[in-house]
Amino acid sequence: MSNEQQNIALQTINLLGLNAGIGSDGSKASKDRRKQRINAYLLALDSLKDFEANTLNQVIEGCIVKLMVTTGYFSVWMEVFKRHNPIRSKFINAIKGTSESECFDLLTQPISPHPNRDGLESGGKI
Repeated sequence: MSNEQQNIALQTINLLGLNAGIGSDGSKASKDRRKQRINAYLLALDSLKDFEANTLNQVIEGCIVKLMVTTGYFSVWMEVFKRHNPIRSKFINAIKGTSESECFDLLTQPISPHPNRDGLESGGKI
């Protein structure tokens, strides 16, 4: 291929993300990360079914909070449980510093932007 063709091919590969998942060292770290996120999402969906089957079961609720902490991907769990603010409050309180950050106002909206009181660039994003 000519240099121009190689450049077009490389731009196409980058545009379509065809090289995603391969780190500079040849690892597949980002593919593994995507897989972990999908698995967390599926676990959260399954947990939501358990929760909605019996919203008054404190044992199930406690197990779900422990799963969220153990699995990680807080934002996934917050999204899956978006209709259930009481358990989302428990998610927020389960992770040290999250409640104190004042990123969340469950009374006025499911997730509110961070107030960004320190003025950091992109600090208002969640």
